[in-house]
Amino acid sequence: MTRPSHTQVLAAASETEAFLRIIGIATFDCGSEVRNFYSGLLDKNVRQFTVDLSECDGMDSTFIGILTMTAQRARESSGVMRVLNANDRVFRQIAGLGIDGLFEFTTGSIEQDLNWIALNTVDADYRTLLEAHDALGKADAENIDRFSGVVDLLKKKGRRASDTD
Repeated sequence: MTRPSHTQVLAAASETEAFLRIIGIATFDCGSEVRNFYSGLLDKNVRQFTVDLSECDGMDSTFIGILTMTAQRARESSGVMRVLNANDRVFRQIAGLGIDGLFEFTTGSIEQDLNWIALNTVDADYRTLLEAHDALGKADAENIDRFSGVVDLLKKKGRRASDTD
């Protein structure tokens, strides 16, 4: 199968579980829509999350932060974030941030017959970027220093945006 020239994020949900498939490189462009998808389901008490990375070539810190936020919220209610088929590169990206313990890594496929929808890829707003990087810092203290420049820049942008509102 030929991969698309841009990232595709496919989402589906049952009454008890949320599913995501990433095709390509998962970046901040997917961030807001994925955060909104997960957040809406968490608000409906869905606590089982599965993200299939069999066709994912890599992730940026914002996208990893959004997965981290979701895993943290799910765990607060005895939920779980399963990561299917992460290749070595993606696993190293997650483990390198010290957050691999938040996820249940496994292999396999999503066996349910689901109605998949494509999520839009649009630029993430600064709040999504900030929340994602804050989540990485809360998950592992070393990430606070690692992303301090990004977080400081985003906070400044947020202050400027609120000053103009």
